[in-house]
Amino acid sequence: MMENRNGRDRNNNNVAVLPNGVILRKLKTKHSSECLLCWKEARIPKCLCPSCSKQYCFQCIKKWLTDAKTKSSECPNCKCKLPIEELVCCAGVLSDTDASKIVGEIGNGDVKQEQRRPKNGVESGSIKLVVKVIENEGFGLTNGNAAVAEPMVNGSAPAKMLTVNGRQQGKKSKEASRKQQQQVNHCETNGKVNEAVKKEAGKVCNGLVHKENGRDGQVNGVVESGDTSSKNGNAPPRKNGYKKSPQPNSAAQSVPETIVQNNVSLQEKIDENGHTNQSEQNGEQDSDRPPCSLHSLPLIFFCLSCNLCICETCALHDETHAEHTFKKVTTIYETKLEAVKQEFAVVTTYLDETKKVIENVERNIDLIKASKARKLQELSRLLHSEAECIERQINRKLSVLQDQKDSVANEVYRVRSAYKKLEKELNACPKQDLLVRDCEFVKRCSQLIEKPVESFVYQPVAADLECDFIPEFRSEIFTVKDYQAIEPIEECRTSDVLYDVVGFGWRLHAWKSDHLSVTLMMTEGVSGRYEYCIELLHEADPSRSIKLVHIDQFELHRSGPVHDLIQNERLVEEGFLSDRNDSLQIKFSVRPPTIVAKSRYQQEYIDQSRKDNINEYDSNIITICNIRDPTTSIVLSKQYTDTVGSRWRLNVYPKGNNTNYRYLSTYVELCDGVAGRYQYIVELLHKDADRQVKFQSEDHFRVGEIRGYQKFIRVKRVLEEGYLNDDGSISIRLSIRPATLALRCQYQEEYQTLKEEKILFQFNSQLSQHLTKIRTLREENSGLQSIAYPEYNSNIFVMRNFSSLRQNNEDICSDNSYDDLGCCWRLIVFPNGDKEGQGEWLSVYLRLLEGIPGSYEYCVELLHNDPIKTVKMEGTQSFEIQERFGWTNFARLDMVCASGFINEEHDSLYFRFSLRPPNYKAKCEYQQLLRVDAKRENEMLKRELIPAYSTITYTLRNFSEMQQKEGFVYSDPLVDDLGFTWRLLIYANGHNEGRGCHLSVFLILFEGVTGSRFEYRVELLHRNPVANIKMEGVNVFKLKKIWGWPQYIHHDRLRDEGYLNEDDTLEFRLSICPPDIKLKCEYQQEFIRKLKESQK
Repeated sequence: MMENRNGRDRNNNNVAVLPNGVILRKLKTKHSSECLLCWKEARIPKCLCPSCSKQYCFQCIKKWLTDAKTKSSECPNCKCKLPIEELVCCAGVLSDTDASKIVGEIGNGDVKQEQRRPKNGVESGSIKLVVKVIENEGFGLTNGNAAVAEPMVNGSAPAKMLTVNGRQQGKKSKEASRKQQQQVNHCETNGKVNEAVKKEAGKVCNGLVHKENGRDGQVNGVVESGDTSSKNGNAPPRKNGYKKSPQPNSAAQSVPETIVQNNVSLQEKIDENGHTNQSEQNGEQDSDRPPCSLHSLPLIFFCLSCNLCICETCALHDETHAEHTFKKVTTIYETKLEAVKQEFAVVTTYLDETKKVIENVERNIDLIKASKARKLQELSRLLHSEAECIERQINRKLSVLQDQKDSVANEVYRVRSAYKKLEKELNACPKQDLLVRDCEFVKRCSQLIEKPVESFVYQPVAADLECDFIPEFRSEIFTVKDYQAIEPIEECRTSDVLYDVVGFGWRLHAWKSDHLSVTLMMTEGVSGRYEYCIELLHEADPSRSIKLVHIDQFELHRSGPVHDLIQNERLVEEGFLSDRNDSLQIKFSVRPPTIVAKSRYQQEYIDQSRKDNINEYDSNIITICNIRDPTTSIVLSKQYTDTVGSRWRLNVYPKGNNTNYRYLSTYVELCDGVAGRYQYIVELLHKDADRQVKFQSEDHFRVGEIRGYQKFIRVKRVLEEGYLNDDGSISIRLSIRPATLALRCQYQEEYQTLKEEKILFQFNSQLSQHLTKIRTLREENSGLQSIAYPEYNSNIFVMRNFSSLRQNNEDICSDNSYDDLGCCWRLIVFPNGDKEGQGEWLSVYLRLLEGIPGSYEYCVELLHNDPIKTVKMEGTQSFEIQERFGWTNFARLDMVCASGFINEEHDSLYFRFSLRPPNYKAKCEYQQLLRVDAKRENEMLKRELIPAYSTITYTLRNFSEMQQKEGFVYSDPLVDDLGFTWRLLIYANGHNEGRGCHLSVFLILFEGVTGSRFEYRVELLHRNPVANIKMEGVNVFKLKKIWGWPQYIHHDRLRDEGYLNEDDTLEFRLSICPPDIKLKCEYQQEFIRKLKESQK
């Protein structure tokens, strides 16, 4: 027994043997080593830093030293130079506490160990970030459902897995080895153990395998080998350093060495042809088959009616089987065996398919685990990088503050040392000498202070640290002026817009009740949860400021939760309200709560902007007069037209809308146009932009309905706070746009349809009136018809912003005007002159847009307050459609500016132009032609519609670089209404005959119907739209064949005339459409047929 105990003591070494035969060395200390890079237990192979002896996984430290992103060749712990060839490699070690938790997995031979992280201390002045990944319970098998071996008492493994120098230990007979190999080959596939082996295998307990009770004395899955005689514990130790443990009740009995083997399948094996080796299955040996119970003869027939085997006598002489159908046993056996084998084949196929599914799932699990490891490694690298960035910020800020502190401390030390020395001399000085040297002491004392206190400027350093993982607050200070003058509950003060880190807009609303109440409103952005801070500042003592921090859900254009900051009485008592200007300050800050929320809101905002992005508001400044007139109850502004074509007007009630006479009310009215949803802004302008009153909203408008604000601003504020102009009027900016881009396009189409219907109705009504009038005149006096003259149809055109138009050298056109015949005319004015009159003359032209070409009398006047000074041009001229006629030298600009033609208030000129046929006979002829044209147009509109252009704008970047490389580039694809795909092929340095000196542009049909006839328009855009280079026409395009202009524009002209932008870019616009609706339908049908054929 003593010898046995000593032998057992020899097992208490630093070696642990795993179930798969791997030998690990235990740690002598209580602390396990963790890798500083992955923050997990260091994996084998391990290595040490020769300077600080910190342990790392070899894969982690190798990636740290060789990764191009980190660009580091230093130890992460001690920052010493660490070449990869100087790493100290070490064997795998295992702590005492972790050795008992080793679990072996037989399925793939892996051994997984429960990981524990040591509690290492954090060094002073450093930041250590810990990422804790919560794993699922345990680790599953990746390669199948393998049986798990129980750990043994002494940490050893079953005999068949203990390896020393590649050989298995333990005595095994040749027969046991042969049976074990057969069972393993039969029951294991790809590391998976048969379920039958689990059920039949012996149970493992304390390193021993016990036998299950078997039939006929057969051992189920356990083969014992080796010497079983008693050795009293004196046998030599096993090669793995352990001795066999004795039985508790017998010293002479030793534990036999066992080998766990897999069970042999209990099913009968069938050969490749599906036949067994048993003779009774094929019916060839009758001696083994039981005889007939009646006649003791072999059963060689099978009765199909009775479904049983019978002998020859039963079949021939027994009345029970009379008129029954018989078949030989061998024949029916083959048939039934074939049916059973077919069912077996189905099961086999099913098992093979399920095996493939399991393999796919396991492969997917491995991919997910690998992805997890990569993500954790990336996250660890990011956290380390962010920690280093924060450490650098802290060191930089502390360095600045330390420099300030050192400069003051050095001066204080010098003054204090000199002061003590002087004080010591003073105390030691006799009274008689002090009376003589008093001036000296005073002078020396005054010389101690060389730098005044004011020279030590304290420059505070912001305590905020930038971190990419935490969004920063964006703040705004809202100053509420004249707080005591605010009407309780009725009046609300609004701050300027605060833009957060995402770019969303926020406003703070404050009003007075029994408390000072505030709320936040999102003016622009994406609905979601946001963190905000509202702080009521205290100027005298910042520590007394009232601060609120909350996270709430916000919706666009809806106010958030209301917060009561402080009671009104306490504002004055506690000093929050300034005595100088009766104002208080509120600081508010907003940010997304997390970096994930910030990214999600940014993406949602970008997606929303792509869908709903529209142009700027259509703005117009309106001047409202008679504000002070006590008899004025409502003031209506002039109507203005937006880009859609709808006409709007502003209604202003100087004394409120019959409800509250202390407020100015403003309402927006849709006078004419398309009803729908619009966004509008009403701004009361002020010389100080910060004091402008602005309201923004979105409503559904119908023609004739008004929407607005009943309490826009108090009348008292308008009269006393400088909102009135010198002439007693106020200026209001009205801005309107459709709610979304889709609605804008929809309203434009509806307005065009409405306009065409209106024009057609007007034309028909006028035509019927004229026909009635003509008929009446013919009946009354046919002689007067040849000499009677029609009346002039006059139109007034107001040209606004004359100075700016003249300065920008732009032309302006009047609205479409119609004469008595229904012909459409337009007046074109060049404020700075045209052609040879540019810069000195005012140029005016007339153009016939629609109607009947022919001779007309005209009269064009530039109006003046004094009718004598009015400039008039009149006469008779023959007009063609879209052809302009006029005067380059209509009036001298210096005379126009000096003679009072310009309305200084609105900076505008007033024109009147009148047109009529030369006589009544010509008018009747024109009317007849108009009737014919109207009928023809009506028939054409019924038969066909004019297809709309499909347009795309493409920006060519880095033009100079492309020109040097002599390459080409394709534009973005244009997909038209038919689904055809078009591209521009652009050669920056030219192609063919244009190479080297021209820009070459070609048009290609990439996808569609070959041989299609299309109208095209290719434009090179310029800042001045008049200077755009446009190529347009009709051409037949073949699929993927280039067609275009090798000499589109010369390189010198590109640069000299300003087509090449400052950022080295060119802008092209491509427009495509079929010539008529008939061809469009044909191409569309052909393209659909082509797509169906390609899909087949």
